[in-house]
Amino acid sequence: MRVLVVAEDAEVRAARARDLERVGHEVIAADGAHLTARVRAAAPDALVVVAPASTSALRLLLGRARAAAEVEVPAVVLLDGGSLWLLLAGSSRTLRAATGTAVFERVGRRLAGPAGEVSLTPSEAAVLAHLAAQPGAFVSMAQLAHTLWGEASTDRYARGAIRTHIHTLRGKLAAAGVPDAIESRSAVGYRIAAGAVGI
Repeated sequence: MRVLVVAEDAEVRAARARDLERVGHEVIAADGAHLTARVRAAAPDALVVVAPASTSALRLLLGRARAAAEVEVPAVVLLDGGSLWLLLAGSSRTLRAATGTAVFERVGRRLAGPAGEVSLTPSEAAVLAHLAAQPGAFVSMAQLAHTLWGEASTDRYARGAIRTHIHTLRGKLAAAGVPDAIESRSAVGYRIAAGAVGI
């Protein structure tokens, strides 16, 4: 796969390029100023943006890249020095090997990690997506109940159902090669470790 790595810092760009080359990808590197020309010249199969300065800067880079490519290019963003993969478009299955983390693909509800791929139920997928959208932050049972049922219910049924989903998710994350990814704290909620799962 031909991957275009975009990062402003030359050392970061080179390090991520080496990571991807190590797992068999052909890598082209660029900074933001040369992005459009590189996309046109290289016709990459995927775009990896490393540590964008801001959300608006990221949107600008992706917009320029996709306009230059004239086709939809799968794009992945690496945050915090490459600890978290965020799937923006297309499939990242061939890229996940460079991180040792899992990637959750909402379409098809698949969780792909270093040890393999597992399928999730709609409820498991909703809980995982909510947790993974806020890596490192605790999410309360009321917030998860609202995600699942549209109301912040914390009655006994809701608490039991959420505990069951978390238990099952922990097993599936372990099967995908990302054990101990979900932490629980009594009277606070659940959180997913930063860098454990990208969405």
